[in-house]
Amino acid sequence: MSKKNTPRIFEMFPSQNYWDSVVHFAHLDLDAIELGYAEAAKRIANSVSGKEAYDDLVLIPFMFLWRHAIELSLKNQIREALTLKSWTDATGATADLQRLTPILNSKHNLKVLFDELQDLFAWHNLDKFPDEARKTLVWLADSDPTGQAFRYAGSADNDQSHVDFPGLSTGLESTYRLISAGADILGELAGYLEDELEEERYAAAEARAEFMAELEAESNDELMTEIQSEPEG
Repeated sequence: MSKKNTPRIFEMFPSQNYWDSVVHFAHLDLDAIELGYAEAAKRIANSVSGKEAYDDLVLIPFMFLWRHAIELSLKNQIREALTLKSWTDATGATADLQRLTPILNSKHNLKVLFDELQDLFAWHNLDKFPDEARKTLVWLADSDPTGQAFRYAGSADNDQSHVDFPGLSTGLESTYRLISAGADILGELAGYLEDELEEERYAAAEARAEFMAELEAESNDELMTEIQSEPEG
């Protein structure tokens, strides 16, 4: 029997009511985790009025959630775009993957990730992202180039600021929506490429079958000619 790999903290708090439980899925992919960060940020935004003392304290965690959702969206799409590229240009995709793996695994600069994704979209002849998407993303990246500013206390600029939270929230969610929409575009591209490759495979199989039939017919003709040319015994 395989050993359970559930985080111990979850095991210590088992649900007593199935219908009210929150599920820890065993095999969440990065797309699902990305959506989770975005959903958590939206729920915080809906709870902030600006009139409660603790509203000020959720600002930095709120920023971290949106920043991480955007970063995961960019990285997820880069991986998907590379996979699709490998279907038609395996050599080029392999070279790109070798170059991008360190960035995908350990780098957090949103501008670098965004530009890499734009280049892959261009390779696939897809439209560029709207300029509006990059504008807010650049502001966010300049505020947190390493992914640490909104993660630990004291990492960000300590000057006090009075923030238009509804405007900030709308801007970040809009940026996320514009960027994450690229995943839908890549999904449509995958379907198109699958159909195209299937047609190519069908055409190749049909051509091969015709070639083999012609070859067999020629062989039979040669055999009959040879038989007919042999003197009768």
